[in-house]
Amino acid sequence: MWAVLKENLMKKCSSALLIIVLALAFWASTVTTPPIINAFENQLQFVNCGVPEQEKLQEAGTILSNRIYEAGGETMKACLYDAFLSNVSGNLAANDIWFQFTAPGPTFIECVEPFRNPCGSEHEWLGCAFLNQSPERFQIASTFILDPLRTPTEIAGVMAHEIAHNKGHDHTDLGSGEYELTVNEQVRACVEQMTPNGTPRSAMPVEAELGPTGRMGGSPFQLACFQDAFGSGLRIGFGALVDSLALHCTDGTTQGPVGNVSHQPVDDQVCMSNEVLVGVHGRSGALIDQLGAICAPMGNLTAHRNITPVGGGGGAILCECLSSRHGGPTDPGSSWGPYRSSPGCV
Repeated sequence: MWAVLKENLMKKCSSALLIIVLALAFWASTVTTPPIINAFENQLQFVNCGVPEQEKLQEAGTILSNRIYEAGGETMKACLYDAFLSNVSGNLAANDIWFQFTAPGPTFIECVEPFRNPCGSEHEWLGCAFLNQSPERFQIASTFILDPLRTPTEIAGVMAHEIAHNKGHDHTDLGSGEYELTVNEQVRACVEQMTPNGTPRSAMPVEAELGPTGRMGGSPFQLACFQDAFGSGLRIGFGALVDSLALHCTDGTTQGPVGNVSHQPVDDQVCMSNEVLVGVHGRSGALIDQLGAICAPMGNLTAHRNITPVGGGGGAILCECLSSRHGGPTDPGSSWGPYRSSPGCV
């Protein structure tokens, strides 16, 4: 009897053990290991790079990977969204540009020396890459990599710049006003300093109202750009007086016109692509006699550039500009507002 009972107990225990083991096996098979998304540094392939170059490039690759995927990518996307971007391939938004950097596959880095005229220029470049290259591939100067004064973070920034070329983004000549605002350089800035070049969008005044001029006739109107866009110029209908007005915006739209819209001629006064509209100048009395746009670089809103006004010569000098006080847009203590008839505005 005890033998039978023992045998039955063993069968039951074995069955229970089997069920437990099967349950654990099933549970283990349904638990998936989360993917290692920040594995960019594990995809680097080196060409003609010595051990010292490879070690620094690997460290830089880790930094770049961490920048791309920090906070699930939100930190990098926020930096790109806060940047004014020039030469954007395909008019991509900040999220789309970030997503380009998450594409799977190897990244080939070729170490070269000497490094002169590889990109069709007389400059000695730090890196060089072709547009629309897949898989990612670029060259980088060994002297730059091994320079003891260059940090791995700086190398990571140059890597991001060159990868942006592979994704189709190009830039203007080095030293031009737009160079630092191109996608390549803004991505590099977000990697190296975690803040964009120039004045961030978040530091721009959302709205500024300039003082009135002329007399109190006619009907009030408002011209405003859509959300996340800024004024980029004016369309002025004129003769001996200013007859109509429209507002150009950085998103490519034009708001207006208002006034005598059938009047000719019309003058389009458009700021350069790295500038925004910060004021108007001209002449006015009882009516608006003459009007011109005032532009400023996004990186320095007080560096005004006047576009030649159009209209007649009556009235007195009119000058209405956006100004910054207490240090400017990057100063946390700064404040913004309009000023009139300032010598710096004319």
